[in-house]
Amino acid sequence: MPPGTEHSPYWVHIRSWKPKTITATPGQSTEWVEVGSLLDSLSDGQWLLTAKASKPGATLRFRLEFGIRDAAGKVESVRQLKDLSGDVVLAYDANTRYSRRIRLQEEVLYDLVAYLKKRPVRGVAPKRTLVYGSTFDRRPADPKYEAALDEFIRMSGATCLFEGNARSDRTQWPGARLH
Repeated sequence: MPPGTEHSPYWVHIRSWKPKTITATPGQSTEWVEVGSLLDSLSDGQWLLTAKASKPGATLRFRLEFGIRDAAGKVESVRQLKDLSGDVVLAYDANTRYSRRIRLQEEVLYDLVAYLKKRPVRGVAPKRTLVYGSTFDRRPADPKYEAALDEFIRMSGATCLFEGNARSDRTQWPGARLH
């Protein structure tokens, strides 16, 4: 488990975040592992978890569970993700401790599209003004996700939108689309 994406504007803070590895044997669960220290608590962020099978070519099926420790020290489960088979992209709130919300990245997209659909569009979208932005990564193998992403892009009003697998370091932008 690597650190989540750091969006904190306080770049002068020296971070000593180190990834954590959690290993489970087939059919078994691990003890709770503290991972909150891997998240940026000043800004919401993304968190890419990479899953690997113990043997090359082995079938990978697993479940993730996230919990928050209460004042008595007991861990309360706040989210379970079941029947996973590969890398997982999560979205977390800066105040996860209080919001108790960890979502899949696609849930954020679906929530945004639903929110925008409820808001009436007024006026005309910009045509001669560049409105820059970046959006969710493409997932060509997931038609529902792709349809939601296309709808989000259409509703966003962006005229110069970066798409693709751009990561937070922004050292390269793999694709851009002018609308």
